[in-house]
Amino acid sequence: EVPWEDLASADLQVRYDHREGLVVALEKGELPLSDLRGTFTVNRGAVETNDAGFELFGGAVRVNGAVRLTDEARPFNGLVEITGLSLDKAASFFGREDTGMSGRLSFVFRGVGYREIEKMRGGGVLRIEEAVLPDLPVLGEIQEYVGRAVPAFGTKGESTITGAYIVESGVLVASDLTVGNSAARIVTSGSLNLGSLETNFKTKAELVPALAAATGLTDKAITFEGGGPVRDANITIQHFPLEFASVSLGSILGTSPGSLGTLQTVPGVEAAVEAVADQLDQPGITIHPEVMGMFKTLLGEEVSPPTEPAQPATSPPVAIPVEPVEPVE
Repeated sequence: EVPWEDLASADLQVRYDHREGLVVALEKGELPLSDLRGTFTVNRGAVETNDAGFELFGGAVRVNGAVRLTDEARPFNGLVEITGLSLDKAASFFGREDTGMSGRLSFVFRGVGYREIEKMRGGGVLRIEEAVLPDLPVLGEIQEYVGRAVPAFGTKGESTITGAYIVESGVLVASDLTVGNSAARIVTSGSLNLGSLETNFKTKAELVPALAAATGLTDKAITFEGGGPVRDANITIQHFPLEFASVSLGSILGTSPGSLGTLQTVPGVEAAVEAVADQLDQPGITIHPEVMGMFKTLLGEEVSPPTEPAQPATSPPVAIPVEPVEPVE
């Protein structure tokens, strides 16, 4: 039924199938959508579907839900699922090729949304395979900090990002957003206001359980906290276990006096080191003298330069007696 005097009151069922797709003209450029399909019910201003989908940036987008077009708030409820979306292609479309971002994004959101993002609520999970995200806000910076000090945490190559989240009144909350590789992982819990893009978070960098057990670093983690605008957050290191400075683990973790010296660039490192400074000479922690000196330097202590080793004492040369030689007849 299509009442021409009041089109919003139409009652229709539509089957749409468009393999070649179309191009949506946006301010940032032309957004290509392909393989569009789905069955839609249009009833009194609401559009409902349980099998809509299309291809975007090499990934599949599926939608199951309803939206009311006659309401200015555009209320939506249902499920949105993205699988295998190429971050390389997305970065190129948004003009961010220089970030070096790549990976395959899978994302699920189930909940209620509105034109006003502050009213959004729901939750879901995300996963990025083969992730290379050097310009990722907050996580990228923390990864850089801790990776310079302890190279085992520097997941510079491909890593995996996983996490679950909830959204309430436009605020996204996550407790287990994890960036990890085969050796280490960086786990963040915190919140992000989707309207103002303000964030508060706590992060810990730790070894995976098997490697932590093998190195005696179970339950040991480097911890950070921070907050502020997501693109310019204030990040502070809270705790740096001295075991990570152990010279005996240097070949495994990649630590050295030079790498640990980069901690001087991290806000709050003085307080973090001072809190455990008394442990520097504790038995059971093997710390290279250069590393110990580096920590004391961070606390502002004067460190004496290494003394030259004393030269061994030399004895005066001993004369070798010469036997008399008999004359030859």
